[in-house]
Amino acid sequence: MKKSILSIALGGAVLLGINSCEDLENLCGISQDNVVTGEVFVASLNGMIDIYQRIDQALKDRDLNNTGTAMIDGATCTVKGDSVIIDFGVAGAVSPSDNKTRKGSIRALITGDYTLPNGIAAAKLSNYHVDGIMQKGGFVATNKGPAANPEVTLTTLKYEIGDVSSVDYNLSAFWQAGFDTPDPNDDIFDLQGTINGDDFQNSKMFNGTVLDPLLYNGSCPYFIEQGVMDVGLVGDTALTGFSVDFVQADNCNNIFQITVDCDGSPLVFDYAY
Repeated sequence: MKKSILSIALGGAVLLGINSCEDLENLCGISQDNVVTGEVFVASLNGMIDIYQRIDQALKDRDLNNTGTAMIDGATCTVKGDSVIIDFGVAGAVSPSDNKTRKGSIRALITGDYTLPNGIAAAKLSNYHVDGIMQKGGFVATNKGPAANPEVTLTTLKYEIGDVSSVDYNLSAFWQAGFDTPDPNDDIFDLQGTINGDDFQNSKMFNGTVLDPLLYNGSCPYFIEQGVMDVGLVGDTALTGFSVDFVQADNCNNIFQITVDCDGSPLVFDYAY
């Protein structure tokens, strides 16, 4: 991930060129370490959405529904009773959609029909790795209806990425387009809700609330096209929190900004994968 500090606005003026931790600490007592949890959160959010997208795509795949087996983005997908298994194998496989190597499996227990109101997909990750980093946890997607463009609640229990983070998501995906097709590239939905997590890498606890809906666009390589999340740091003595803004004008390049209060003025960091 590449990152740079954009600017700090002081009394209506924009001060450029603040580019070291020492400068920030001298200015308002905030260092870059105070906001690095924002990066950790965004990586977790993208990982969680990727899992949901893979479950959603498999459950809508025509070959899988007709024959009970299909190859989907590098995974061997099979229907076994009331479960769907998305298996990248022990050795792993490269997913053409993002050129990442995955191994292990996503195993979803299906109650009813996920594509219809009251359908549920409850998934667990089994020895699941993305580019060599293990991911763990439970994931439940519940179709709340209506039949067209439904609300699908997305909840996780200790969704972990390696030794970096563990996050509980309690979100709702309000579909706008693509729910009735098997093509993941036409999927569009708004995410709203709350999160609670641990940033193990930086020894911080955090929680968050979506302020402006996070717009998922399946045609964007990094998922979230726009939206704002308010993130609070629990028990942090230097900084109580910050906002994460997925910049709408970045042409789906996953540029996001982290903004903190610097003695009454906004201090803005710019990040890009």
